[in-house]
Formats: sequence, C-alpha cells, structure tokens
Amino acid sequence: MPPNGKSPRRPGTADERNKEVTRLFEWCRVVIDTMAQLHPEMKSLETLMYGLEVALREGKLAPLRAGAKDLLEWVHGLKPGDRARIDQALRSKFGIGLAEHRRAMGQEVRAIVERGMINDDDECRLLQSWIEMIAGDPKKQSEIAQVSTMIQRYLTGRE
Repeated sequence: MPPNGKSPRRPGTADERNKEVTRLFEWCRVVIDTMAQLHPEMKSLETLMYGLEVALREGKLAPLRAGAKDLLEWVHGLKPGDRARIDQALRSKFGIGLAEHRRAMGQEVRAIVERGMINDDDECRLLQSWIEMIAGDPKKQSEIAQVSTMIQRYLTGRE
C-alpha cells in the first residue's frame, strides 16, 4: 500500500526505490506516532518503530510495504475516534487519508484477482491483509471466498 496510492510495486531506479522507502517509513511513522499519542500505554509501538527504522536504514522496501499494509489493516479495526485522528494526521502530512489508502490497496488486490494468480509472498500477504479488513462485511463474502481460494492455491503450490 503505497502512501501516495500510485507508486509502482517495483520501483525502477535506485532513486525511486529510496523515495518509496522514505515515503513508506514516514507513512508508518505518522500512524505509529499518532497511536502513541492516543495510547501511551502501548509499548509495543516502540518495538514496531525500531523495526521500521532498521528497514529504513538498510533501504529494505519489502518490510516497509508489509508494515504499511499491516498498519492499514490494524487501523481499520480501531475505534472510530482513533481512526479519525490517524486519518487527520495522514491528511495533514500527505494530503490524503485512510480512505484513499484503502482504495489503493483495493486496486492492488483487484489487479491480482483479475490476473488470477499470486506472484510472490508480498502479494499473498496483501491478500491476507485484505481479507482481514473486509471480513466483517457480509456483502464481501464472495470476494473473500475467491481471494481465499487464490491464497490456498498459492500456498499449496509452494510446498
């Protein structure tokens, strides 16, 4: 889930990759910092932030992508007031909020589903996160079944 909702899955140049690493780190930092302000008792946020800082220092894109997707899924399950504060913080920093990020994630999911095949573990994790996000919506049951089948086929094919 790219913070700007439109960056490529695999940046071509080293400069593009570094920009995406920085952008993803900043997106995650805004979410974590806002949650830390709302709930200072959540000490696990410090550990998560440390892991993201290591990924930033080492220029590792995959863990930052996974972290951003996990945080988006996590935020989706928060109380509306907490979600609104995080949305406000993201809009203040990036000009777009949670709804746009969720739509971007949905577009990535749709592209994979339309292709009918999961290409790698990152895509598999994306689909798993998506299922968690839409699981409570009764209108999404057929989508959940379709995505679950794709995930099962991918995981079975790796064994």
